[in-house]
Amino acid sequence: MLKEEKPQYLLQRSIVLLTVIIFAFYLLYDLNFLNLILVSDKSKISFLILAIYLVATLHWIYIARNLDSEMKGAGKVSDFLKTAESKTPVGRQSLLKILEDELSNRHALGHMISDILLKLGLTGRL
Repeated sequence: MLKEEKPQYLLQRSIVLLTVIIFAFYLLYDLNFLNLILVSDKSKISFLILAIYLVATLHWIYIARNLDSEMKGAGKVSDFLKTAESKTPVGRQSLLKILEDELSNRHALGHMISDILLKLGLTGRL
């Protein structure tokens, strides 16, 4: 008896979350809080923080799209399985190490960006 797999909608969930974030920024703008934040910042570091946040969000959507396609069977893991068939056991082991590095370090950039944003925010407050 085979277990029926539920479809994963990672990209759609990411877009819904992005819509909630955009709506929150709209509310901040509409209530004039965003303008208050940007005008009251004498160091103008808020602009840098918002720019980095925008780039990180675009990168997050890109990663979500790639993960969504990998869960549907197209991506690095399926490419690895196709390539591993024609390799020797030593070649498979080295390919497996490369795949392990790529998959384990996928979120390292996101962690680094969140640390940078936190430190920039704290720097702007001092």
